[in-house]
Amino acid sequence: MKALVALLFAIAAAITIPLALYAYNVEGRILSPDAAKALVERAGFYRDLPRLATQTVRQDNPDRFTGNERAVGTFFETLLAPEVLRPFVEHAIDQLTAFARGETEAAVISSAAFKQAMRERVPAALEAATANKPECARGAVRQDNHDWLSCRPTAAEAAQYRERVLARVGSSLAEMPDTFRTPREDRDVQQFEENLPRATRQRLVQAAQWGWLLPLMLLMLMAMLYAQSRRAMAAWVGVPVLIAGLLCLAVTKFVQEAWGAAIAEMRHEATEPGDEFGARVSETIGEALFDPVMLQSAVVAALGAMLVGAAFMMRDEDTTRAWPG
Repeated sequence: MKALVALLFAIAAAITIPLALYAYNVEGRILSPDAAKALVERAGFYRDLPRLATQTVRQDNPDRFTGNERAVGTFFETLLAPEVLRPFVEHAIDQLTAFARGETEAAVISSAAFKQAMRERVPAALEAATANKPECARGAVRQDNHDWLSCRPTAAEAAQYRERVLARVGSSLAEMPDTFRTPREDRDVQQFEENLPRATRQRLVQAAQWGWLLPLMLLMLMAMLYAQSRRAMAAWVGVPVLIAGLLCLAVTKFVQEAWGAAIAEMRHEATEPGDEFGARVSETIGEALFDPVMLQSAVVAALGAMLVGAAFMMRDEDTTRAWPG
């Protein structure tokens, strides 16, 4: 009977070790605020957003900005500089990760400071975009159909020019709410909240942080129940640890290849400017999760192999229970 119970503990340990590795890495490398901010940096969000904005504007207005591609790009590079974007993005990440981890009832994202920073940035963006342009004809900037990056306004009309552009930018920013609150304003997040209430999310985070204790306790109980020698201890602990490491390696390799195939398909079917960025974000998440799990699985498998090898080499008087059966 003890042998059967010990065998069940060994099987349970071999299964829970990979689960504990994945849970620990998802919690620490994806859902952690600092880790999420690092993922955004690694994915090139701050570098690529101005380019995506430029491509979107050109795609929506192909005739109007023909020949002004460089000026449009310079405008958005200055307007959407990292020092403008980073505080807002990191604030949003703090709120969303706290909600996902069950630390808060809702994610409350304020965009007021970001919108104000954008407005203050417009004059510098306009100056940078039109610095090498010819001077505008007198009165051109007052025309409704004036292409505001095609020429540099005269000194006398510069203030009026800025006001007109600020009005256009302001009308776009006005569509963005000053405060966005989840889950009240997002149906998908409401569904998430219904399926995983706050208390459940808190318990899941705690389980991910301390889940490694479960396979450790299973291995200890198994050894206490059945192993009666050093050789038996090494064998009974080493075999499930080795199996767990190899199992986690195999599963992670399979999932990693499937993830890569999905990203390749995403890139193949990309039609919008943001599709490539979405693929890069997915790729960055995969690297942040799968690479550490692969390394940790290899370490676990190596530890199990060393224990099994030690069991073979040990000389012990009591060898009757060195292996199951």
